[in-house]
Amino acid sequence: MRFAFALPAGIAVLAWVFGGFCGFRALIAARTGRAFAAFLLALALWSYLSTSWVFRREADPQLALGASMQLSSAILFALAVTSTRMPPRIITLALFAGALWHVALVGQQVALQGSAGGIWSSLGEFPISLDQARISVVQAEGIRLLRPYGLLPHPNLLAGYLVAAVLASASWLIHRRLPLIVSLTAGAPVLWAFLLTFSRGAYLGFGAGALTLLVLTLRSPDIDRHRIATLGAWTVIIAVAFAAVYQPFLLARAGVGVETTEQYSAAERSEPERRRTDRNCGASVHRRWRGNLPWRSAAVLNERGSIVQGNYPHNIVLSIAGEYGLVGVALFAGAVAAGLAGSLRGRYTAHRSALIAGFAALLLAGQFDYYMVTFMQFQAVSLALIGAALADRK
Repeated sequence: MRFAFALPAGIAVLAWVFGGFCGFRALIAARTGRAFAAFLLALALWSYLSTSWVFRREADPQLALGASMQLSSAILFALAVTSTRMPPRIITLALFAGALWHVALVGQQVALQGSAGGIWSSLGEFPISLDQARISVVQAEGIRLLRPYGLLPHPNLLAGYLVAAVLASASWLIHRRLPLIVSLTAGAPVLWAFLLTFSRGAYLGFGAGALTLLVLTLRSPDIDRHRIATLGAWTVIIAVAFAAVYQPFLLARAGVGVETTEQYSAAERSEPERRRTDRNCGASVHRRWRGNLPWRSAAVLNERGSIVQGNYPHNIVLSIAGEYGLVGVALFAGAVAAGLAGSLRGRYTAHRSALIAGFAALLLAGQFDYYMVTFMQFQAVSLALIGAALADRK
């Protein structure tokens, strides 16, 4: 999936570059647009500079260089989307269509408790099964339930995409031109597929994103509040129905009981966060673990005799600090602040509000996971969401 995304993203960036950086001058003419672009470009430059002092520079120089190239590509994609002022309705429609397409695959994976196979394999589906080592499952009352992967390497990544897609679909479902029964019918399977990921961070992100979307859309004068209330009630009904069907698994994910699967999941998150106070893994002005953080964390955990494998901290702030140091944290925070400041100005539409809500959902989910920092798709998409919302203000 990473390479499937990289191809069209690369084509888009090349078209933008050979087209003379269309729209970039207009973007930097505005103060918030200029700040957004400056912080992102500075972050890309800093990531390349850090390769000269990175950990394992001699043994594995390709790790840091590859991570820097990935980040730079994601930033260029986000700037291309922002500069060309891609209409929010097109972006939300693409996310909605992708979610509907994923519903079929998620349903098959859950029903089969394994890979769907067939055409999905040719599209990049990973081979998954319940008896596979380190497969992601939820377990309760002696029953193991496979979490759907979609076309991604982990259910949490699928949840990250679907949470943005669910909020994007909401902007179309509240549109007055779409019959209400169509809205209710189309939205239900997308929300159900999202809930099947059992991603706690994405659940919290959805709550934050839904609240953000509600607050922003209610500020628009042409919004049908009765329609919003109906869709909100329908969302609650689906969530309650899901909780009734999967109550034992939800309780296990919430930490109720002594399921070893969830105990390991909690340890996998707490161990890397605990390392942040270690003098060898703590953040510094110029972090040495650029692209090498899992290797360094593995060494520290091994010294402590932990059963947890080395990985990034399940928190984007700590992951950014570990990858880019305090300078990187400041640059990323500056880009986010500029993007939000610019996007919250001007007129409000359902589609534009959905982009802001999707970014807010990913940002909160990122407090419990790291895929916004380490996977190119989410680096690019999260920045493109807020960038497109910023560029659409009038």
